[in-house]
Amino acid sequence: MNDAGGLWKLNNEKQILEHRQPILQNGKKFSGRFDKILFYGTHYAWCIGSSGLFQYDLTTNRLRKIYYPAFSTDLFGSNWINDIIRLNDGSYLFSTYCGLYRINMKEKKFIIEPFSELNKKKYTSFAALYQDENGVLYVKDGEDFLYVLMKSKESEEYSILKVISFLPVINQFYFDKATNYLLLATSHGLFQMDRNNYSLKKFTSGIPVPFLSISSMMRANKKLWLFGDKGLFCWDERNNTARTFTVEDGLPSNEFNLSALNFSSTGECIAATTNGLVSFFPDRIHDTIYPPLAQLTNIYINDASTAFVPNSQEINKINLEYDQNTFSFDFSPIAFQNAGECRFQYKLEGFDEHWIESGTKRYTRYSNIPPGKYLFQLQVIDANGRISPHKKTLEIEIAKAFWQTNIFEAAMLGLILFGMWLVLKWYLNIKIRKQKREFEKQQAIEKERTRIATDMHDDLGAGLSKIKYLSESIQLKKGNDEAVKNEVKKIASYSDEMVEKMGEIVWALNEKNDTLADLIAFTRSYAVEYLSNQGIQCIFCAPEILSVLFVTGETRRNIFLSVKESLHNVVKHSHANTVSINITIDKNLQVIIHDNGIGINKNHIRPFSNGLSNIKKRMEELKGNCEFENKAGTSVILNVPFHE
Repeated sequence: MNDAGGLWKLNNEKQILEHRQPILQNGKKFSGRFDKILFYGTHYAWCIGSSGLFQYDLTTNRLRKIYYPAFSTDLFGSNWINDIIRLNDGSYLFSTYCGLYRINMKEKKFIIEPFSELNKKKYTSFAALYQDENGVLYVKDGEDFLYVLMKSKESEEYSILKVISFLPVINQFYFDKATNYLLLATSHGLFQMDRNNYSLKKFTSGIPVPFLSISSMMRANKKLWLFGDKGLFCWDERNNTARTFTVEDGLPSNEFNLSALNFSSTGECIAATTNGLVSFFPDRIHDTIYPPLAQLTNIYINDASTAFVPNSQEINKINLEYDQNTFSFDFSPIAFQNAGECRFQYKLEGFDEHWIESGTKRYTRYSNIPPGKYLFQLQVIDANGRISPHKKTLEIEIAKAFWQTNIFEAAMLGLILFGMWLVLKWYLNIKIRKQKREFEKQQAIEKERTRIATDMHDDLGAGLSKIKYLSESIQLKKGNDEAVKNEVKKIASYSDEMVEKMGEIVWALNEKNDTLADLIAFTRSYAVEYLSNQGIQCIFCAPEILSVLFVTGETRRNIFLSVKESLHNVVKHSHANTVSINITIDKNLQVIIHDNGIGINKNHIRPFSNGLSNIKKRMEELKGNCEFENKAGTSVILNVPFHE
């Protein structure tokens, strides 16, 4: 064993047998330290470090410095040696901050020469070295590359097989016989190399290693042992559990030295820490840990240090006001071992959907939590990764504010409904008053229409009747005067026509006739009388039962005048002796006027004749249409859109 004060010799029971300080060639004691000692033969060892390469004689305790051609004489140059290994052919290889060197035995003398083409660069620093059973050599430089070399079959020279970009510092190479992989303990975790294609991947992904830099490692019986700066980590692959051993478990220190690991012939593992050696048999380690308890050490309300809950661990329920909806917890484990490695999980039932991993952090905070009932649960995970059955639970009830209570909500709902009722009432009153004004206005119009119709009927009708009677009287008295007789006939005819038109106007104006039944009755009466006076048979078909459907005077007038114009055309042009009028009521009012006359010849319609165009115009005013068909006479089809 090497330390800054010399060498220690131990027996198989790790008892100190002797302490030595090697003697240099000048007779002085060596006061430096070595980074690595490699024994060869039975009495010699190579010792390396920042002072260079030394050959140590275990029998005489003499230390001889070995000199070799240097690529650089700087402090961090060829004299500072980082690693040394024994190659499969019996030679030795060591790395420096400036160059690789090989030690060969020739004629019972050690010859030191630069090694391989890696030295051809102007300045190259090298560190960790390893050669597997197949003779493949792995060399990590001081920069960003890992070199894979293979010895030539024709010569003793090594050539580069592959250059791998790899930034982490390699502390140890470890060949895993179980998987045939090469494991690399580095400053950035554990890596795994496939020796078939020399590909690298992170091995510790998903494993809760508490430290990043791995000083050294070993793997045996499905257990992975990692030595670092926070203790000894063990991962059992069989049950996927992990455990970190620290000074609480008997380690002299939590920090292990780099690549300071060895095994005895009995399988005992011996590792060096910054405070001494530790030895153990990996198969005999028992990782029994008593389940720790979770405890709340402090409860803070609204982040106020004065508003904390006393006896946090003893209480099981707290009641908070609506404005006390921010609270935080301090917690810790009650454990007899590995308390520092305990991790925590917590969950606020009613708020959190899943358990929250706190890790080694021992504080949590919740803010702006809605009113309601909640259950805070805290559980601790021991150093083996097992969840302790001893949980800490705390019921939390946050009261509602007054405006969040059911009474307040019901009152507000009632107030809103009352307001809506007032608005609706106000709207309906306005609408009713508006409808009332419209109704009164309509009544006034209808009364005025009735008055006009009555006055026209009484006054104008009476006057026209007098003219008619006088004309007839004159006709009787002047029977011999033919010219006077003709004129009087014209006066009588015009008087009859005026009386008839006046009757139509009065009928259209009178509000009592504003129904579909009155329209059909008036139309039937006129058609039958008019056609019978012309010697034409009239067949009138209409529904027997008619609902009291309101029809405005304008609509009645346009429909009646269209029928009248159609009948006038029949009498004047068709030479028919029968006319049928068929009225149907569906979605539209349809009036079909058919005669058995000669039909309409559209090529011989008189110029300036307005009869047909007037019918079309009246139907368009009612948003309807009319059609004229020649089929066994003439059919005039009137369609007026309104519902029954």
